[in-house]
Order: sequence, then C-alpha cells, then structure tokens
Amino acid sequence: MRKAERGKALKTLQSWAQTGATFVLLLALLTLGAPPAAAAHKALLVLVPAAGLPDLIQASTPNLDRLLAERGAIGLLNTRTAGGYTPENGYLTLGAGARGATSPSALLALNAEEALPSDGAGSAETGAVLFARHTGLSAPPGSVVVPGIAGIVADTQALDQEVLPGLLGEMLRREGKKVAVVGNADGGGVFVRPAALVAMDARGLVPAGEVGPVLLRRAPLRPYGVSADYGRLAAEVQRWLEVCDLVVVDPGDTLRLENYARWLTPGLQSLQRRQALEELDAFLGRFLPALARGELRLFLASPLPTGQAIERNATLTFFILAGDGV
Repeated sequence: MRKAERGKALKTLQSWAQTGATFVLLLALLTLGAPPAAAAHKALLVLVPAAGLPDLIQASTPNLDRLLAERGAIGLLNTRTAGGYTPENGYLTLGAGARGATSPSALLALNAEEALPSDGAGSAETGAVLFARHTGLSAPPGSVVVPGIAGIVADTQALDQEVLPGLLGEMLRREGKKVAVVGNADGGGVFVRPAALVAMDARGLVPAGEVGPVLLRRAPLRPYGVSADYGRLAAEVQRWLEVCDLVVVDPGDTLRLENYARWLTPGLQSLQRRQALEELDAFLGRFLPALARGELRLFLASPLPTGQAIERNATLTFFILAGDGV
C-alpha cells in the first residue's frame, strides 16, 4: 500500500466502527440479494488469513491502492471466535456470522471426484464417497464437500450461543444463489482447505469449485516447497464467476506461511508475507476491468491474525470492499 494511501486508509478506519464476521456476512448477503430488476452483480470474496493492516501498508499493492482510491473502502475485522485463533475457528466464524469453534479435522475439504490417498486395502476413495458415508447425501459432480460436517455441528452445539455452520451458503442456496470455492493452503502432505467452511451450506456442501493440488506450483524456497499457481487460480475463478453468484477464493500462501513460521526467522517471515501480498495484488488486478464495468463486487478479508499479532494482543485484521456503490 502506497504511503499516500496510508493516511486515507487510517482516516477511513477511524470513521468506521470495529466490525466482525456478522457485518461481512450481511454485506455479502445484501450485495447478492438485489431484486430481479436490479443490475446483476457477481461477488468475489478473497480470504487472506494471517495478514493485518500493517502488512498491507508495508507491501507494494498498486491494484488495491487504485481500488481504495476509486471505488473501495476499508475497515477493521474482529477475529475473535468461541475458541482459539485457529484457521478452522476463524473461517467457521466468518461463514456462520457468529463466534464458532471446532476441531482441526474441519480443515478437510475435497472435490467430489478427488481421490484420497489409498490406505493399501484397495482403490482410493473419492470425496463424494466419504461425504456419502458421513452424511448419507450425494455430492453432485463438480461440487466440493466438507466430510467432517457432522463433527462441526456437534462442536458448535456444545457452545453457549447458537452457531449455525454454513449459514452464509445455506441462506444463498435458499435464495437460489450458487456459490463456488477455489483454493487451498495444503502443505507438508496435509490437506488445509478452510475456505470451504465459509462457502458451504448447512449440509457441508459447496455446489461448485476446485480445491485440489492442481492449484499449486512447485516453489522450492517457499513454505513446504509450494505456492499458489495464480494462473490456474485465476482461470478457475473466471470459470466459476460465469455460472455462480459468489466465488470464495483462498490462494493459501499466507496461511501456508503461518503454518511454516516456526522454521523461519522473523525477518524472512515478514519478507515472504510481503511477497505473498504483492502476488495477491497482481492477481486482483485481473479483475479490475469487471469491477470498473460494474459487473463485480470484491470483498477482501483476513479471518485470522498472525501468531506475532496474537502475542501482542493485536488481533483486529482488515476487510476491504470494492465495487459500485461502495
């Protein structure tokens, strides 16, 4: 973010109330819930966990600067959950619009046709088979499933307040809106795909998307030796924007970095976080024409603070809105 934009951003923040997941949820619903006579808008929700406003200020982000100057606004995001500051809790809270908590097993999401590693007893099972075993439901081709939905529901039912996992996706489904999810934060042989917790409906199902390893490229000097393949990521987002009302995308690089942070010096963590944000900014630049034409609205949110920020008790992150009427 350019220094010239820093004052504007901070001034904007001072004029906004500190807001949480419920406000982001409502904004998405209001954007997608326009009456039939109104101009149709697609929405792109980009998730950038383990990043804060200081990280944005330090990075070179000309596309975000332009959006904020022309048709955007920025605010603070309250990332508190009903448990710790973890990816599964943060993403679940964002999708439910209320403070939730669950276990790390909730991070597993699969393409319906994606094969799990074989256990040696026979052919590998697919996401659709695992989902059917756990829920008794069929996953349509091209969908994304959260096989642990039963456990997630059980975890939230044990909380003191009402939390409805998949509330965002469920409300949109009932309004006839279609949602897709794209991206993963896989690393070290572990599936880490929390974005599905934001996009899923109450059944643990996302109608469309791609969360598999095809979205990664080899990058030996990055965490776990991989990084987001932004060419493939952009192609998938464009593909699903043509047929869906909301696309939730999580490139995964900032969360991979956070999960790998214990192996890195603080200086290298900061350097790689800045690099990840600058690559994300270039990715966002691909969607500026659609934003300028009024065809798209952008939501950018960080549902999780960094570990360093948590230690300083600086757990407010950011969200950015851009598009017509902002």
